[in-house]
Amino acid sequence: DYAWATKEVLKIAERHCQGRVVSVLEGGYDVRDETNSLAKSIESHIDAIVEGVLESAAAKAPTTTADQQVKTEVKVEPKVEGRLAQLLSQNLNDASVVIVDQAMA
Repeated sequence: DYAWATKEVLKIAERHCQGRVVSVLEGGYDVRDETNSLAKSIESHIDAIVEGVLESAAAKAPTTTADQQVKTEVKVEPKVEGRLAQLLSQNLNDASVVIVDQAMA
């Protein structure tokens, strides 16, 4: 499954290259249909990366006694569902979106 495989890659990257991972998706597919099996696989992959980033950031964040108390008392679960829908709704002119079109390269 894509989520499991992605999490395994993230673990290996954490051990061998400071957690750096490049994720590349070949273009040309219509993944806007959420029943599409490729769309679901992509979503699982993205969700696993986001979940890994959130866990890594939380683990590396400096904590004080007050921070630890808040973390213990309030367990906030990160919302990772629907990342594909969020990415697909992005304004493609947004500076945070990088699209590499091999046909244009």
